[in-house]
Amino acid sequence: MTLQNVTDTYQEEVPPGTPKFPAIHDLAPPVDLTDPTVFSSRGGYTHRAFAEMREKAPVMWHPEQAGAGFWAVTPYELVKQVELNPAAFSSQRGGILMTYGLPEQPRHPLLHSSSLNSLINLDRPYHTPLRMEHMHFFRPGFVAELKKRVDAQVTELLDGMEKQGPIVDMVEMFSA
Repeated sequence: MTLQNVTDTYQEEVPPGTPKFPAIHDLAPPVDLTDPTVFSSRGGYTHRAFAEMREKAPVMWHPEQAGAGFWAVTPYELVKQVELNPAAFSSQRGGILMTYGLPEQPRHPLLHSSSLNSLINLDRPYHTPLRMEHMHFFRPGFVAELKKRVDAQVTELLDGMEKQGPIVDMVEMFSA
């Protein structure tokens, strides 16, 4: 199977809208899922928040300050159902990007459409061959070998800096 150009798979942007039906659960999002720090080491409350969402509101509407909002699906089995049904739950039609911004905010049409048509945003059948092409780079053996090579290169660069003296131009030495 040959890979298609991303531009051949382009689909028009369809930003998410507001929910068509009222919420079944009355739980407000316990954390802001659009805030990257929620998922960092500083967001230690995340596990509790997700446990609460799974228990009290397994599918919940999450409003956004600068966007239309999105559905947050938290239980594993429901996430699996969503992931395996791209006809109903499309990433390619705007499902994976958590923020589109407000309609009045201008954005470059070609840059925005290319971001929508990247690997993480594509559905089958376009996603699968691209994923297969890149799978090798995420296998544990490849990552372990890459780590060794990066460690060796960084060690060599730092050793070279140490030999130069206490004051060095790090940008010049590391970017060479």
